[in-house]
Amino acid sequence: MYGDPGSGLAATAAGPDGGDFSFRLVESLIYLRADGAVDAGSPLQAADAGLILCGLGQQLPAIRAASQALIDRLA
Repeated sequence: MYGDPGSGLAATAAGPDGGDFSFRLVESLIYLRADGAVDAGSPLQAADAGLILCGLGQQLPAIRAASQALIDRLA
């Protein structure tokens, strides 16, 4: 299931199936939250890590600005 959406991840995502790393990262927040090991910045950290896994680390500032503009427009 996770391989299909994640199939576009950059070749820099290592491991047997790099395509599902970002999805597994997001899923881990559920368990971390249950253990009380997350804070208000955890969702942003997970999103950043997923983008970095996709090879988009250098574009984080532009992606953040565009997503904030979208949130502001929809709010």
